[in-house]
Amino acid sequence: CFPYIFRGALDSGATTITGGTLVAANVNALNSTGLVSTGTVTGANTLRLATDTSVTAFPFSVSSSSFPGTIISDRETTGPGITHALGSFFMGANTCNVEAGGNVSSGTAALAFPSLVLSSGGAGIATLNPTSGTVLVNGPVNIGGGNFAKTLVLGGSSTGNTISGVISNGINVLTLTKSGVSTWSLAGANTHTGPTSITGGTLNLANQNALATTAVTMNGGALAFDQSVSGIAFAL
Repeated sequence: CFPYIFRGALDSGATTITGGTLVAANVNALNSTGLVSTGTVTGANTLRLATDTSVTAFPFSVSSSSFPGTIISDRETTGPGITHALGSFFMGANTCNVEAGGNVSSGTAALAFPSLVLSSGGAGIATLNPTSGTVLVNGPVNIGGGNFAKTLVLGGSSTGNTISGVISNGINVLTLTKSGVSTWSLAGANTHTGPTSITGGTLNLANQNALATTAVTMNGGALAFDQSVSGIAFAL
């Protein structure tokens, strides 16, 4: 089916994508107060951000479902990739794919979030899967909804993905898994107590307390350290 394109400015209410592709072609196409979410009705759901400057920040949710959600960091015209700075990211037991759009001719196409909350459903796995796009979480990561233990999988195939904030348990135990062939950096003094597993790609430690409170298991992949980091102690 054809994508639905928003070229105007939406000033109230929430937006739900239950199938196909919604294109935001105006920086204010999706208002800054309503939650934008991918639904669970008809299949894979895609949001394409097609503006030449960052869209106005809005909270985003990928609910628990067997169907993944996809965000495309794109431009309206051909040019270098930009960073779309969004609002808080709420994620259920699902997969969120992050891609660069077809109008990105060079550089990095990224999405930046001030926080990541594992928020819906029971015990489950939330997977961040950046392929041609990059994910930047600039604030805290924790379990904030549904009193169940959850696993956050840092997957994908792109480089430059970073969690700068503190990863903590929140209301239950959070487990971390690094998979795929991507590179993810952990820059916070993390406090989550669930185990950390590395099965593929590279997990880069940019803070000497990034894994201070968790046991680490390696079944593939690589563990790397920033030059500025020293004196790291963790159970391997």
